[in-house]
Formats: sequence, structure tokens, C-alpha cells
Amino acid sequence: MGLQDEKEDRIHAIIGRYVMRLFKEKISELELYTTKNFVVSPNTFKFKTTKHKMRLTFTNRTIIEEINDPLFGMNIFNLGLYKHLINQVDVDEIELFDILGEITGHGAVQSYN
Repeated sequence: MGLQDEKEDRIHAIIGRYVMRLFKEKISELELYTTKNFVVSPNTFKFKTTKHKMRLTFTNRTIIEEINDPLFGMNIFNLGLYKHLINQVDVDEIELFDILGEITGHGAVQSYN
């Protein structure tokens, strides 16, 4: 899972099978939490969900609490240009990515029923 802080830095986090039951009902996508009592270690996975060199591991001592902060930036996507992907400009071969689409043309707005 990918986590983001108030500075928009992202880090990979792991919840192992043995503690999944502790967090499954507590964590939802696009929500804001405070987290403490986790393990920090080097991110040695071959394929990476973030560019961060470290990763977090949740344990049975990890505590998460949902909070509300309307000023927190929810910039969850790191968008790039399609031409950079096909030309392999700044493409890290071990970083995961999705292609959302490519705009191939434009025209007047039309409504369909």
C-alpha cells in the first residue's frame, strides 16, 4: 500500500497476513490517518510502488487513528507524459505504473442520450 505525508512524499507500507485482521476494517482508501509504532526498513523489493528508499511495516503494536484535515493535499497521482513512456524518458524499469489513456484528438462537446 502507498502512503503519503503532508509534504506529498510517498512511501510503501506493508501489512503482513498475521496482523491484517487488526487493520482490515480500520483503513480505507483516500482517508487520512495518524500512524505510530511501525517498523522502518530499506525498500528492497524488486518492483516498487514508490521511489522512496525505505518502507514501513505495520505490526501488532502499530496504532492508526483516522483524522480530518481539510487542508491536507490529496494529490495521489504522479502523472507523466505518454510520450516519455513510449520514448523511455525517465522510466524506471522497476517502478510500477498504469496508463490511464492517451488523448488523440479533440472537438466540440457533444451530448449523448
